[in-house]
Amino acid sequence: SRGLAEPDETSRGERGRQVYEANCAACQGTTGDGRGMAAHMFRTPPRDLRAGVFKFRSTPSGALPTDDDLLRTLAQGVRTTAMIPQTHIPESDRQAVVAYIKTFSPRFGEEAAEAPITIPQAPARSAELILKGRKVYDAAQCWECHGRAGRGDGPSASQLKDDWGAPIRPTDLTRHPRKSGQSPRDLYRTIATGLGGTPMPSYSDSLSPEEIWWLVAYLESPPAKREAVQLVPQSNPK
Repeated sequence: SRGLAEPDETSRGERGRQVYEANCAACQGTTGDGRGMAAHMFRTPPRDLRAGVFKFRSTPSGALPTDDDLLRTLAQGVRTTAMIPQTHIPESDRQAVVAYIKTFSPRFGEEAAEAPITIPQAPARSAELILKGRKVYDAAQCWECHGRAGRGDGPSASQLKDDWGAPIRPTDLTRHPRKSGQSPRDLYRTIATGLGGTPMPSYSDSLSPEEIWWLVAYLESPPAKREAVQLVPQSNPK
């Protein structure tokens, strides 16, 4: 990572600071406030890391992310934002950066870590499952934000803001890969945990694991199948 000293030549905390300032501070700011010198250039502003609120977690709503969650975001980046995959940084340096990032928010020192949610095995995909998922999509009113066809153009879409008052657009669910990851398990995780700091809530209390998988099956189905399902009269999922 840009000719910095090897990890055994300095403390892990100092290493994390060095790597962060060389690779992250231009956008995130030296204090993690999301106001680095390049931050004004981006439509999606960098996250203020001092709040300890993270979108992409495997932990329950409101909980802090795990180290693995933070490492996953560093490795895969966040599509459609300036956060590109940081795979040019060695794994050991990414781990040091995660440790350093956690010093920006007092939450990491004050709150006990929570275990990741359990993601059950996905059921076999079928036309029946897709139809059930469409019913869940309607009943949970996902269309209010994401639109009837999932394109992020629902009636509430233009009014949404994040926890800092910045306008935020719902994800276009027809596009891949999604910000939280490419796999059905990534989509299940997002639905179950919600996206911290955004209007996207956790559905782990209102939907059963089975219903979440139905919803995933619908959202992961090819566009032609989704369009066909929309022609079927809808009722509440059973």
